[in-house]
Amino acid sequence: MREDEFARYVQLGRDNADAIELVRRHCRHARVEMPAGNSWVGSRYDLPMGRLEVRCQYASAPRTSGHRALELAVEFYRDNCAGCPHRQGTGELPNLATIVAERDTEAEEARQVAERVARERTARHRTRTSVRTSSSSRCWTTREGSRSRCSPSSSPPRLEAPAPLMRRLASTGNGRRPHVLNVIWARPRSP
Repeated sequence: MREDEFARYVQLGRDNADAIELVRRHCRHARVEMPAGNSWVGSRYDLPMGRLEVRCQYASAPRTSGHRALELAVEFYRDNCAGCPHRQGTGELPNLATIVAERDTEAEEARQVAERVARERTARHRTRTSVRTSSSSRCWTTREGSRSRCSPSSSPPRLEAPAPLMRRLASTGNGRRPHVLNVIWARPRSP
């Protein structure tokens, strides 16, 4: 076993010890057990590094076990602890419930950001589609990204793809010809 791998496992054991403390603070009935015993490294460093299960006398038998106590505890909390009438909290913070609440908040924020990005992408797509289908005017941008002219009948200026891009795409062996890349590069862009 390499030294960096060993250090990673020791850190996993420390994370497991922290997660076990969060479970202990959450409820007096919940506990994390190692049914198959501890690993050799865990025994040497007095860290929980064996296969773990989260148990409670009021919950059904655990369906999963693993080496990451926090992930097991979060899953156990969502399956069994939410709304449990038998919970006896210790009053110490942070506990498992606060960690789950933080994760839920982060997930909700990420979902909102993803929805906003999707709405913006849809709006940009609609704008591009309306500009492309409009026969009264054509707008395009220059290679530098600044907005060029919009005119009813003129065509966009001929643009050449940058030489480094052409070399890189040609070296990938994707089968595109340079003249095809220049046509793709010169396509009108939305305003």
